[in-house]
Amino acid sequence: MVRKAYKRVCLRGDTDFSLTAHFDRWTEQGVDFVFGIDAMRNLVEFAGKLDENRWSPMVRKPKYEGNSSPRKRPENVKEAIVRRRGYENITLQEESVAALAWNMKAWFGLLMEDRRHGQTVVKMEFRRFVNLFIKLPCQIVRAGRRITFRVLGYNARLKDFLHTFLRIKAMKFR
Repeated sequence: MVRKAYKRVCLRGDTDFSLTAHFDRWTEQGVDFVFGIDAMRNLVEFAGKLDENRWSPMVRKPKYEGNSSPRKRPENVKEAIVRRRGYENITLQEESVAALAWNMKAWFGLLMEDRRHGQTVVKMEFRRFVNLFIKLPCQIVRAGRRITFRVLGYNARLKDFLHTFLRIKAMKFR
């Protein structure tokens, strides 16, 4: 239907929503296809075995090239007003809490046994760190003189968390 109006037709999309029954017919009509596909293990192995002359990296032009100089940071007018009126600036306290939280994340990453995973933790956003390592869904069971923590949800980082936790627990702080 589109072929009548355009010389070249290129369908783009996701293979999860493709109409594979029509590919052969459309190919015969000169339609091009660009589909994204999941990096399944067998496809990754297949791509890894290809000769280098069978593929080339895709080079794209930048979407936007700025030709202006960077802006100067504006003067903090609110801060001056707060000080002039004699009020206490509470944001400094919040900043120290944020710095303490970041330090906790950084030390946790630096103390991890696997250095590669540790560097990933050091570089990750704090919110992601909290969701992966701090907010672990647990069931706490008290039986006799014992407290048991049953982890209810598993993520790929739980093993790293437990190894690092035991490593920190074994340290002798003075």
